[in-house]
Amino acid sequence: MKLLVATGATQGQRQNDFNFCTEGEFLSFPFECDGETIDGPCGCRRSLSGLDSRKATTTMKVANVPAGEFINKLVDHLIESWSYPLEEAEEQALQEIRVIQQVAAQFPEGAIVERRGNEFFERRTA
Repeated sequence: MKLLVATGATQGQRQNDFNFCTEGEFLSFPFECDGETIDGPCGCRRSLSGLDSRKATTTMKVANVPAGEFINKLVDHLIESWSYPLEEAEEQALQEIRVIQQVAAQFPEGAIVERRGNEFFERRTA
C-alpha cells in the first residue's frame, strides 16, 4: 500500500525546510496551531510527524509499505503520546490512513513530496 515515509531528499529546496525524522519512518499528520500560516515559524502546516521519532519533516517519500504495520504504529502512537483510549485510537488511525492513502495515490512510488497546507506537491529531483 502506498503511504508516506520520512526522507531528507530534496531538503533545502525551500529556505524553511527541516527534517528531524529518521529516514524511512512512517508519517502522520501533526496537530496544527491556531492561526499558523503555511510558512509560519512552527511548520505544522507544511510538515508531517514521524511516528517513531515524534519529530517532523517537510519532505516525504511515497513508499509501498504494509498497511497493517502503519496502523499498529499509529494506534500505539496515539495511545502513548496523546492518551487516546484504544477504540478511539483505532478509529482515528483508520481515518488517517485513508487520507494518507489518498495523498500518496496522487504520486508515483518513490516520488518526493511536500505539504503546503491541505495540498501536496511533487518535488523535482536533480
